[in-house]
Amino acid sequence: TSCKALVSDYKGFDFAGGLIIEGDRSIKIAASSLATEPLPGDTVTVDENIYTVQAVKTVLAGELAVIYELRGRK
Repeated sequence: TSCKALVSDYKGFDFAGGLIIEGDRSIKIAASSLATEPLPGDTVTVDENIYTVQAVKTVLAGELAVIYELRGRK
């Protein structure tokens, strides 16, 4: 499935808990652009870089999924 995504680096304070490591990327995808919710273990390709989804946070508007915030790792 092809969709638009916003990819960004994590900041220094994001590494404090130890779950995020150097090289991880925050990937935000509009939920309406996907047929199914992404799951940990899925892969996402962004500009020829392949990331494995480590975690998914679903942003809701009421009960409707609006954005999926993924933590991607190369």
